[in-house]
Amino acid sequence: MKQAIWKVAPFGDFKFRGSQLGQLALGVDLVDFDILEKALHERFGPKGWVKVDEVEDFVKSDATEFHSSHLRIKTLKPMESRGAVEVKPGTRKKAGSYPSGTVLRLVQQNT
Repeated sequence: MKQAIWKVAPFGDFKFRGSQLGQLALGVDLVDFDILEKALHERFGPKGWVKVDEVEDFVKSDATEFHSSHLRIKTLKPMESRGAVEVKPGTRKKAGSYPSGTVLRLVQQNT
């Protein structure tokens, strides 16, 4: 359902009220992916190494207002470039990609 809403209203013409984070404006320029990053840190930071498939299941669940297309390019890739995500060596073939089976760890950064 979330993916359908984002597809229908990609420019923020509507709002989606999710169960967890209040109201999220729809639209590429209006979306704060820091919200998703924070949710990922809260859920997976303490767990250590996790498969990207588990992270994707969380994002697709009712626990977030985001959908799976927001995970890899919009969230994990920028996080990895900042050092907020580590990928276990040998669990992917190409840097900056997160295919099924990739194992990663969220790193708490001091600000």
